[in-house]
Amino acid sequence: AGSIVLFSVDDIGNINNYAYIKGVSVFARFKKEDTFNNANIKDLDEELLKGLKLDKNLSLAILNARGNFIKALNGEKIEMEKSPLQKAFGFFKNKIKNKEKIYGFFSKSCSILYRII
Repeated sequence: AGSIVLFSVDDIGNINNYAYIKGVSVFARFKKEDTFNNANIKDLDEELLKGLKLDKNLSLAILNARGNFIKALNGEKIEMEKSPLQKAFGFFKNKIKNKEKIYGFFSKSCSILYRII
């Protein structure tokens, strides 16, 4: 099961609102909480989250949001991580490309041999 967190923050990172969703069901809904209100998103770390006894996926989502905020604040580009399905398709796509290269090499070699014979 995955987790998504939403933070509403001001320019310096003070959290105004916080909501999260957990699970993969179409019935899952965002839950709004006041847990982090008036805290700074840069102050959220693993130790603090362990103290709140949040589940692992929710903690990872919060730390990811914190990292994205810091990157955006520094003007860095935020790269989207590939999903497991995208990684699998990329793996097979590369395998097919490699086979095409090998097939292309053999077909050229065979045509050269044919001309020689």
